[in-house]
Amino acid sequence: MGYKNFIAKTLGLGPRSVAATPGESQVRASERLSEAARKDVTRILDGRFVGMYELCRRTSERYKLHDPKGPAFPSPEETAASFSDEEIVLAGAYQKPALILCPPQRKREELFSVLNSGNRQSPVLNYTVISEPEYPEWDLDDEYRSFIVEGACRISPYDDSLSHSLVRRYLHKERTREAGETGMTGEIYALLGMQSVIRRKSMDQHMFTILDGMPIVENRYVPVAHFRLGHATMEWLPADIDQGGAGRFRRVIGGRFVNPEL
Repeated sequence: MGYKNFIAKTLGLGPRSVAATPGESQVRASERLSEAARKDVTRILDGRFVGMYELCRRTSERYKLHDPKGPAFPSPEETAASFSDEEIVLAGAYQKPALILCPPQRKREELFSVLNSGNRQSPVLNYTVISEPEYPEWDLDDEYRSFIVEGACRISPYDDSLSHSLVRRYLHKERTREAGETGMTGEIYALLGMQSVIRRKSMDQHMFTILDGMPIVENRYVPVAHFRLGHATMEWLPADIDQGGAGRFRRVIGGRFVNPEL
């Protein structure tokens, strides 16, 4: 079965949909979603998800992110099954949605270094004010995780007051996320940056992305990332920094492990 048909079947769309069996707790997506929502899903299936997956695969190949000794690179079917139908519909409203497959056992420092490897400038993370030991190390995953994120080069504000401090905006964003949404992290940002290079698009050269999936430090330093210095940079900015309105949030959904035994 082709993976477009697989996704459609998984979401309960089209003539190949299978009726729920007795005792099954799930209700078919076609019975849960409105007609408008089903059209959104169909539009993604007709091309956007396919293109998103192919860009993700090309990025992994270009930057040699996949470890052949580790878990297999997720198939389109496995990747699609890691999102719920509601998540796919919500992601359809994102500003240029992009699929991200976070590879296992990769630190964010390594991902930024790989991203910047073609630049003449030193590919070193810039920890402004906050020294590295003060930031707790994250546990590394053993499997791929999947996300859909906003991948537009310039993000338009969404439910965000640019005149407020970075901390206030961060906390507001944390409270108002949609169900299933999570925050942007340095790892996700670096992988998105790799995709922007392959697309030959400039991302965050005059703005920066607020990493709302990483903690604020000392209640005043907010993690951000950007390409404003000619290479991908991640740093912590004080909440009252001038031009804080140049910061934008990128919506992120997903975060499940991709099931290798679908």
